[in-house]
Amino acid sequence: MRVQKKINWRDKLQPIFNELAELNRQFEIELARIQLERKKVLKTLGSRAPADLRAEQMRRFEEKINELYNQMSWKLVEIDRRFGSHAYNPVAYSYFDFANEEPDKEFPAYLHWLRHRESLQTTVARDNEGDIAAYRKLTRTGEDLRRIAHKKGPIKPFQGDVIHRQLLELILCYEIKPLTAEERAECMDHYCSCGKTHDADALKKQWARLKKELQASAHAPTAANSPISPQDAE
Repeated sequence: MRVQKKINWRDKLQPIFNELAELNRQFEIELARIQLERKKVLKTLGSRAPADLRAEQMRRFEEKINELYNQMSWKLVEIDRRFGSHAYNPVAYSYFDFANEEPDKEFPAYLHWLRHRESLQTTVARDNEGDIAAYRKLTRTGEDLRRIAHKKGPIKPFQGDVIHRQLLELILCYEIKPLTAEERAECMDHYCSCGKTHDADALKKQWARLKKELQASAHAPTAANSPISPQDAE
């Protein structure tokens, strides 16, 4: 009797996934380390420390974070160069406007998605129809952008686990064959920066909810004239 060979979960994903997932893991770990170090330094200084000294420390850590982003960006370019064109599922990032000729201006759409779990295009379309709830969502995203751009203190944490969602989106993007719940949990155990063991059933529910939200974004109406300016994120 012929025994069918069990497929490894890695074989169900595009080869590029492994490098991107590992890079993402390293980035999240290093970013968390820098943020924790900054928190400790500012706590040691105390609230009575001279404003210029606190500002100097903030600038120092901001430079570290910018350097980390630059290193990751360079590695992303190098990975893209080696793999070239490859298949992917655009639904995984359907909250972005792929028709936008300036992809570096997509930060407002990304921030809006993290805050509301809804594409910016969808919210703008509803706002154009006079939807008050949509208007409030846009206002909230606009406030987040201004706080970031003008360094007006930290923004309110997003609901849910952002690190998990980002890795699940990456899995969806490069999945060749559907992973089982157990395989998905094993993949998360390997690449998630949280360092914890992931429950397959809990992850299955999160996966289903995320896919539903992304598919809704994929079928969102096209909306122009967004009241949120990309310049707010600069």
